Amino acid sequence: MMGIRNLIDLFNSCIQTRNTKCTGLTFFVASKTKTEINLTYKELYDLALEKTATILGSPLFSPGSTVVLYFDNHYESILWFWATVLSGGIPCLCPSLSKNNEQRRLTIDHLQNLFKGPVFLTAEALHGAFAGNASAQIVAVDQM
Repeated sequence: MMGIRNLIDLFNSCIQTRNTKCTGLTFFVASKTKTEINLTYKELYDLALEKTATILGSPLFSPGSTVVLYFDNHYESILWFWATVLSGGIPCLCPSLSKNNEQRRLTIDHLQNLFKGPVFLTAEALHGAFAGNASAQIVAVDQM
């Protein structure tokens, strides 16, 4: 192996490891049917690879651009982080936004200026957080 040069190499290294302590990730979820999701790195890679079609299919996305990820759980955040990396984008995880409308609008405006018009990936249920930011380029992933 030539060594790890980027995040995709790191991901592939985790997939190929024989170390039993480094087999995957566990996500704890608030669900009536399940309390955790266990994925091997290979399973996470395969799921993220499937999601690249959503990102690459968006006319708002171009490789090398910043993609702000806004989700309300770690599972979706990590899955879309890797899908963005595999699509050639630069992921930026966005923390929870303020419930105060003005503060939330200012935060989104700041992210838009900082990253020069990024695409925002989110769930349809969270789309309302972007109300008042008409210029934000939002892609609701569950609608694609």
